[in-house]
Amino acid sequence: MIAVTQTHRSVEPSVEQTTQPLWQLAQGASAILAAIEGSDAERLRLLHLGFLPGRRVRMAHHRANHCVVQVGCSRYALAKAVADRIQVVILAGGNEERQ
Repeated sequence: MIAVTQTHRSVEPSVEQTTQPLWQLAQGASAILAAIEGSDAERLRLLHLGFLPGRRVRMAHHRANHCVVQVGCSRYALAKAVADRIQVVILAGGNEERQ
């Protein structure tokens, strides 16, 4: 796994904060993007879309083989395979539905 970091937005998981794939995030839950696994091209594509370490992401909903996530004011549909390669840190109290 290659962690993509920025000096002002990097996320270092602590003992209490473990990472998990974005795909496993419950519907309505929020998390902080920690790392993106995969090829350089795939990571750069996600970075250009705004999937930056340290950014908040919210799981809008799951479907059979894709999910819709919100990053900032934008929503993106991601294939399960892509969402499995994005690591997040779950926020405390992040399971609430938010607008």
